[in-house]
Amino acid sequence: MSSFMPLTETQSMIFDITKLHQKYWRTFCDVYYVHLGFETEEVHSYKQKYETFCRRKSVSEEKDYEEKLLYVKIEDLDFLKSYAELFFTQTESLEFIASLYFFVKKMWNIETKLRHDAELLSFICPRCTKVDYSKYLLDESKCLIVRQGNWPNVREVLKSSIYSAMLREILGQEAFDHYTLDSPQFIDTACGKIEYNMADESIRNFVNMFIGSLIEEYNSRLNFFISVQPKTSNYPKGCEQIAFLYRLFMSYEDSLPEIKDILDESPSPLNLEVLQEERNNLITSFRETTLGKSWMQRMQYKDGIEHVAKYFMHHLNGLTKEEETLFFYTLDKICIIEDILKGNADKYRLDVKYPEGWFDNYSSTEDLTSPGCPFVKEPSQTDVILSKIREYQSVKKKPKDLAMPVRAAIDAGVIKRPTLKEYEEVKGFAKIAKSSFEDYTNPCKQPYNDSAYNGMVEVFKKL
Repeated sequence: MSSFMPLTETQSMIFDITKLHQKYWRTFCDVYYVHLGFETEEVHSYKQKYETFCRRKSVSEEKDYEEKLLYVKIEDLDFLKSYAELFFTQTESLEFIASLYFFVKKMWNIETKLRHDAELLSFICPRCTKVDYSKYLLDESKCLIVRQGNWPNVREVLKSSIYSAMLREILGQEAFDHYTLDSPQFIDTACGKIEYNMADESIRNFVNMFIGSLIEEYNSRLNFFISVQPKTSNYPKGCEQIAFLYRLFMSYEDSLPEIKDILDESPSPLNLEVLQEERNNLITSFRETTLGKSWMQRMQYKDGIEHVAKYFMHHLNGLTKEEETLFFYTLDKICIIEDILKGNADKYRLDVKYPEGWFDNYSSTEDLTSPGCPFVKEPSQTDVILSKIREYQSVKKKPKDLAMPVRAAIDAGVIKRPTLKEYEEVKGFAKIAKSSFEDYTNPCKQPYNDSAYNGMVEVFKKL
């Protein structure tokens, strides 16, 4: 009969996605929620914001969490730089106003993105980039060059309601009224009063009055963005946890499509057995990575995530992007699989049929640890060793196979040979008949001699 094989209490705690989110959502939310793109004027509680986050996250197809909240794209900067070169070769055509409008709006759009990203970079602490952003600064010495004929004056341009509206939008009402005033004005000079009318000005001169200042503002924003770009080993001290939580939350459910595939590829309850085996294999491989080992060791403590975050950020420059991504993807996958196995498939919009008896070995408050377990030689490793035995047993059915991890742990020197009574008192261990148990754990016999068993012994030795 298929049944859920719970993790130890310690492992269940460090892979409990619900508790992780409950504990750290407020911290993440206070810094990042406003940047997620679905903030409204309505006042929402942290719970409502979390529900919105999960709902939006479930339909997002973006996978690169480092770029999810960062808006500036090289393509945008490159396009504006190229367009600026083209813009300053304009002829006197009235269509020049439409080009001006597009140019200014594009500058403003990128300025907004630069301002947004500059605020976030110190929190996210992405990996350093080798992009030379200075080459995207615009040339402040450029001006419109007169080509064929004469440029139209302001009065001619304003005859078009469309062009008039474009100029009003990019100048603002006050500046627009000043620069387009169609009435005689006088200016005092050494030679006396000189009469002039702004509407008689060439549109070329008119644009040159303000385009330079707009380009200066844009370059100033880009220069500030360049100044806060992360450099090797350069991140604000004290922001490690905020940066780590960004990656933790923004990678949430990234592994769900693959989990859905696993469930779809087998009928029930085999799909849950396969999923459970996948969880066990993932934990084993996760533990063998530097970041995974760090997570499993430090998250056993109350303030574990603070230390995991510091370890992660301190070693970020020595990690490849693939290693970083794999860590958060695997962590996400283990946590979600464990949540599904516990009966929470509906939380992930999955239609999973749990077989009768699936939860016989599990209760949400059950303590699967064995404090003072008499046959474990190193008490501090009790949870790890017992969990590994359960893990191996979870994919076995025959008595000989069920006893194999127990015998491997004995031969590895991490446990003493337990009595059947001591063995049966450990919650979550598979049932083995007395004769089989005593026969396969008897040190005077050698029932196992294959490579699978030898590999199992080596795993226990490393624990």
